[in-house]
Amino acid sequence: MEPSVLESKLKSLDATWSSLDSWVKFWMVLVVLGVALEIVAVVVEYFREEHDFNRGTIHSPEKPSGWLLLLGLLGAGLVALGVGGEFITHIKAGKVESDMRSATQALIQRNADDARERVSKNEKDTQTLKTQAEHEGLERMKIEERVAWRRLTKEQQYEIGTKLRPFSGELVLPQYNSVDLEAGTFASDIAWALHQATWNVYEPVGMLMMREGPVPLGTNPPLDTGVLVKSTKDEASRDAAAALSRELDARGFDSTVSPETDPRSVHEVFVIIWHRPEGPQGEAKLGLKKAQQNPKLKTK
Repeated sequence: MEPSVLESKLKSLDATWSSLDSWVKFWMVLVVLGVALEIVAVVVEYFREEHDFNRGTIHSPEKPSGWLLLLGLLGAGLVALGVGGEFITHIKAGKVESDMRSATQALIQRNADDARERVSKNEKDTQTLKTQAEHEGLERMKIEERVAWRRLTKEQQYEIGTKLRPFSGELVLPQYNSVDLEAGTFASDIAWALHQATWNVYEPVGMLMMREGPVPLGTNPPLDTGVLVKSTKDEASRDAAAALSRELDARGFDSTVSPETDPRSVHEVFVIIWHRPEGPQGEAKLGLKKAQQNPKLKTK
């Protein structure tokens, strides 16, 4: 039953209860009035007999005064009517009280159910919003990972430095396109990692790399991406270049070793930081690769 219906029923029962309460008071008045008439009749009869006795006249009990008899009967009738009416009214009041209790309990239960439903709906709405927010956050994170600059943390720089320390003293020249700020930043991170390895590191050099033009669209080849590690032809430099490339690959950064060697006689490694590759790099790339190898894992 709807709360509005229950409330209407309660109002109706409350009005009935008030009416029955008035009737109870009415029947009590009748009882009191009847009892009063009985008392009056008894008192009058007593004084009348006392008066007759004093005058020496014996009143015959078989023939009482007519009006006293009528008064007594009226009082008795009022008492009986009042008691009977009050009894019936109390019975009805008991039923009304029981109905009011039932209706009140039903209304309380209904309100509690409505409250639970509202709470449940609010929880579902909250969970839906939370899921949407998590989904949006995940999508935003994926977008950020696809365009985030390549960076080596201080911890990664230290780890790379520790791994490459066997090549201590190796001369290295980091290079990047001077108009590519992202590449310049990554070149600096790599330089500091090699400094941790006690390599002989030059300050990263920004080179002006120009493309041919103006030419028809499609004439120039695609931009080089990733990191190219090149060295002179001596074995120590080639090994150092290969080790550096492996460390970058292990941390999710596209890196290759040039199959060509530099002809100069000085032992040296050249690290050329090209344009950032498309898609995730670093930890994001490693996580994606791990997820592709194990579909049960959720990708970030």
